[in-house]
Amino acid sequence: MHTYRMSICVTADGFSVSIYNNIIGGRPLQHDVVRLHEGNVAHELLEQALTRPRLTDYSFTQVELVADTPATWLPLEDFRSSDVHALYKLNFPRSETKNSEEHYEIVPSLEAVVLFSLDEQIRETVVSLYPEAQLRSRQSLLLEDALEHVRHTRGNARQCHAYVEEDSLLLCIFQQKKLLFVCSYEARYDADRLYYLLSAWKSLQMDTTKDHCHLHGASDTLQVDVERFIKNTESED
Repeated sequence: MHTYRMSICVTADGFSVSIYNNIIGGRPLQHDVVRLHEGNVAHELLEQALTRPRLTDYSFTQVELVADTPATWLPLEDFRSSDVHALYKLNFPRSETKNSEEHYEIVPSLEAVVLFSLDEQIRETVVSLYPEAQLRSRQSLLLEDALEHVRHTRGNARQCHAYVEEDSLLLCIFQQKKLLFVCSYEARYDADRLYYLLSAWKSLQMDTTKDHCHLHGASDTLQVDVERFIKNTESED
């Protein structure tokens, strides 16, 4: 019997809907991307996408609603749910989000909490169709991906994972499976990405010959530039 999982990822300029076979895994069976244009209403387009006949034919054991929005982190031991809104405003003082659009996700494997935002109408649209949908941050998914890589490494060398996306860079650094550092940067150009990576490397006094840097989604140019400074540099894509 086939079981399926749906992942809905919401971005600033649209959303994507991906269907996965839980047993087979790997690439999605179906992946649709919708970009917003002038006059479009995001939650209305999303409702149309989720109620298409070919989608409603599936029976899902898991539905994820993933917000690809700016996020910040704090250790689980320091987290209080009553502080979410104050912490969010502290980290994103220019944000005009409502309190109801500010969320948190506890990531037990990392002993961390991610604070992020999601449009209220988008959330209500998904929950009305899939009441058990899990609300997640894309950046927590990337952190879990990095941790999975780290679990397969040996030795005491620190492991830096750098996730390059169109307008941003996520850096996370581990030592013996413990998260030491995580930060997300606005970074459209490789020169900025290299600067942020090397700055973090220097701040944590990492060893350029012993510690490791893993690049995800990096251009060939960025990889060559990083290799000039960090001996153990690998591309994970």
